Amino acid sequence: MPTEVTASLMIGPITADSYHGTATWGSGKWFCPSHTLLLMEGSRPSWVVQPIQFTGRPAPAFRIDPSSREHLLAAGVLGYVALTAPHALDLTPRLQGTVAQASGDKGLRIGRINRDLAADVFTVCEEFVDGVVTVMPGSTITAEELDIAACHGLRVAAAANGRSVDLSASK
Repeated sequence: MPTEVTASLMIGPITADSYHGTATWGSGKWFCPSHTLLLMEGSRPSWVVQPIQFTGRPAPAFRIDPSSREHLLAAGVLGYVALTAPHALDLTPRLQGTVAQASGDKGLRIGRINRDLAADVFTVCEEFVDGVVTVMPGSTITAEELDIAACHGLRVAAAANGRSVDLSASK
């Protein structure tokens, strides 16, 4: 089975020293992602995490490897938070126990995530991250998971028949 990109997630932290959640004019807020995650699906799904750097120098990539194809978006968000804000998981042993260091490389292994755990991921992580997810046809990320993510603040767009459909506009 060939590997292809089936989703992307532009994401960044919500902290006092970031632009996320800090309106500088008007009623909107800036969106300045710090990382891009690409979901590569083939025989095994994997998120490739690339820091966005404006210096022109290459930055190391990391991998987030979900244990299953279920709730891939929650696995990506959980892995991102574990990499960039591990303190966010300190008060949630259930989420903390789902994340493990991958053997021998720069990456994380994410345990099996069910619907309830996915909802917990988005509930806990929405306070720490802001993001935009785009899902392509053929992705195993489900509409139900996109709805859960949108209800917790992620902006969601899905490509269908060559057109982008904003699923978070009605939330």
